Amino acid sequence: MLPTRTDLVNHSPTGFEWGYNGSGPAQLALAILADFLHNDKLALELHQHFKRDIISKRKEDKWIISGRFIFDWLKEKGSKYIKE
Repeated sequence: MLPTRTDLVNHSPTGFEWGYNGSGPAQLALAILADFLHNDKLALELHQHFKRDIISKRKEDKWIISGRFIFDWLKEKGSKYIKE
């Protein structure tokens, strides 16, 4: 199970959501990036962008985001923090 990472920012005390630009999607974006990057500072820096670009647009009830998908999103954003 993915930790909510409310220790970093408590956007949503009620948990994860997606499909809109709100606090639940922000919490999910933060948790996904913190888990993938293993870098809390960078996850905090990028999660609102990830929310707007990816999480807010998910309409399905169930979905999967792969590490490759996240890596490609970071690369597309020109992130200086990733290494191929």
